[in-house]
Amino acid sequence: MLVGSPARIARSRAFSDAIAQLLPPERLHAFEQGTGVALAGVSEGLIAGFDLGQLYVFAPPPGAADLIVERFAANSVDSVRVEKPHPAIRRFSGMGGKDPHALVQIDGKLIAIAARDLTLGRVVEAFARKKLARSKPALRGAALSALAPPSAQAVATFFVPGPFEGEWAQGARGLLADAVALSISVAPVRERAGLFTIQVAGDLPPAARDELVAAYQDIASSSTGKLLGLDQPTSPPVVREREGRVELEIELDLGPLARGLRAAVIADVWEIMGLPPPQTP
Repeated sequence: MLVGSPARIARSRAFSDAIAQLLPPERLHAFEQGTGVALAGVSEGLIAGFDLGQLYVFAPPPGAADLIVERFAANSVDSVRVEKPHPAIRRFSGMGGKDPHALVQIDGKLIAIAARDLTLGRVVEAFARKKLARSKPALRGAALSALAPPSAQAVATFFVPGPFEGEWAQGARGLLADAVALSISVAPVRERAGLFTIQVAGDLPPAARDELVAAYQDIASSSTGKLLGLDQPTSPPVVREREGRVELEIELDLGPLARGLRAAVIADVWEIMGLPPPQTP
């Protein structure tokens, strides 16, 4: 689950410059035209992935809720079913391509979009109607509550609840096999850097602190780590051991990180090789 504030990211020069390499203005504009969502105006949002579907929840920019609903309907391949289970709640459902999708609008101040598994939208609705008073929200559940909350300066946090099995259990030199939760958050520091905080919580072995540092060094020294600039932190990593968890803080220049991600994900060969763009005939 990814929780963050696109608006705060947009206001940070370091992050906005880095994001522009991955999501140039024309792509953000196309996204806004297609969905009605201007990401720079979203104050808070989350993306959660589950085995059966995905959930997107966000506070829409002021006055944008109706346009987002309109775009949702336009992106549906059939007629959209509209329901009003509560005076402050409207529910829209239809088919988004081959899979069902649903949008829940709560008092014009919150929007939840569920893809594939429409139950996810119903869960948000039930929490809004206080029908799940005995159920704990995800961040207060048994796994993620073992983590310390991200700092007030954090603009995005990635949460992964355990237990970890299979390849995940081998992560961090096997440290995740004993973990119940993992999080990675990032906050702006100085002009062009980000402070990344990695937390691992659980019944960890005595050497957990050293293992986490070694695991980071393994990743940083790999070809992928070098591509992302993880091997060139702007200051040495800081490790803290708390009761039931271990934390690693590392400050990284966001420029090399963004350029590496671009090269790995969307860059053309001529761009990666530092060549001029080909001429259009």
